[in-house]
Amino acid sequence: STFTFRRWAFHRSTSRYVRHMSGIFQSRIVRGLAQPLLSSCATATIVCVYEQALQDGWLPSFLPTFIMPSLPFDITASSLGLLLVFRTNSSYDRWQQAVSAWGDIETRARDTLRQLLAAASHSSAGHGGARQAALWLVAFSRSLKAQLTEDSDVQAELREVLTGQELALLLGAQHRPSFALAVLSELAEAAPLRDAQRVRVDENLSCFQDAAGRCERILRTPIPLSYTRHSSRFMVIWLSALPLGLWSQCGFGTIPLTVISPSCCWALRRLGV
Repeated sequence: STFTFRRWAFHRSTSRYVRHMSGIFQSRIVRGLAQPLLSSCATATIVCVYEQALQDGWLPSFLPTFIMPSLPFDITASSLGLLLVFRTNSSYDRWQQAVSAWGDIETRARDTLRQLLAAASHSSAGHGGARQAALWLVAFSRSLKAQLTEDSDVQAELREVLTGQELALLLGAQHRPSFALAVLSELAEAAPLRDAQRVRVDENLSCFQDAAGRCERILRTPIPLSYTRHSSRFMVIWLSALPLGLWSQCGFGTIPLTVISPSCCWALRRLGV
C-alpha cells in the first residue's frame, strides 16, 4: 500500500487497536487458520475426554495415561520461537527487497525521462523519442508487474499505451520486460544525448534489468524447502503434544488454551510463508 500523510495519521491513531480487533474475522491470515486450529481443537478434545474417562473409571484401568510434565515444552519453546522469528525475519527481508527493487524502477524511470526530456529541449527531433520512451517505460513496468502477478491481463493494461503493432511485438516476446528494455535502449541510442547523459541513461536501463531480476528471483526462490519442512514438522509435533502437558493443570481448559496458543504460532508462520 502507498501511504500519504492522511493515511499515516489514520495508521498511527490509537483507534487502530479497536479497528484491528473488529476486523479480526475478515483477516486473510485468520481465515487461513481454520484447518490447523480445528485439528488442534480436535486433538485437545480427544486427549481431555480420554484422560477424564480414564480417571473416572469409564475405561479399563490397564489403558495408559499420556499425561506429560510441562518441562519438555518449557525447554523446547525457545527453539520454536527461534524458528518462527527466523521465518518472519526472512519474510520481511524478502518484502523489503521487493519494495527496494520496485522503488529503484520508479526513481530510475523518472531520471531516465528527465535526461531524455532535457536532451529533447535542445532538439526538435528529440521530443518524439522522449514521448516514445515514456510510453515504453510504462510498458516495461506494467509487463513486469504482469509477469510477477497471477491472472494479470497485460494486453488490457497496455492497449491504450502502445500501438497495435507495438503491442503485438511485445506480447509475442519470450520475455516481455526485456523486450521493452531493448526498445528503450534503441530509443536512447537514437536520442540526441551528450556523452554523460548517455552513460547515465544506460546505467538506468541496467538498473531496470537488475531490479527485474531481483523481483523474479523473489518470486521463484522461496525460503529453503528443507527449513520449511523441518519447521512444519516441529510445529505440528509440538502443538499436537501440547494438550498432554496442559491437562494435569488446566483440565478441560486445555481445549481453549490449545486453540489460543496455536493460533498465535500458526499466524506467525503464515505471515512468513
